Amino acid sequence: MKLRRSKALTVVLSMLFAAWTAMACVGGKVFDEYEQIPVEGWDKTDTLTFSVPAVAADGVYNLALGLRTTGDYPFMSLTLLFEANIIAKKSENSSVVKAPERLSRTLSCPLVSSRGRSQGQGVSLYQYNFHVATISLREGDSLQVNIRHNMKREMLPGLSDLGLSITRNRH
Repeated sequence: MKLRRSKALTVVLSMLFAAWTAMACVGGKVFDEYEQIPVEGWDKTDTLTFSVPAVAADGVYNLALGLRTTGDYPFMSLTLLFEANIIAKKSENSSVVKAPERLSRTLSCPLVSSRGRSQGQGVSLYQYNFHVATISLREGDSLQVNIRHNMKREMLPGLSDLGLSITRNRH
């Protein structure tokens, strides 16, 4: 009797663990990567590049930026030039290669309120998240994303990391 109860308990716990694991994967995040920005500052001519591998399914995807700053960042906002090239999956039965679609945005990222309070979360390192776009991708499509700053100052101190996050909509 004890052996059956122990075996049943093991099966139930295994099923709960499998369900929990499956639920953890439902978030839809397909890409999440940060690039470090040089401590001495981000030069206006430096471009951060993200190579997003092919997506596994057709769908609508949300693109978002994550930004980390220190207290040394001297401005209330940050203007970024965002460019994404959508590279279509090559068809096995076609010799025609589709030119990449291009998505370009100028993003104004508010970092500090008019009252001087950080809009980000943190204490000595502040985290900000900004929605960039919602795009449709087909299975096998990939992205090449380039980001650079468009501020008047050539060298921007106080920026730590910039990240790209892509999440598949479940609706």
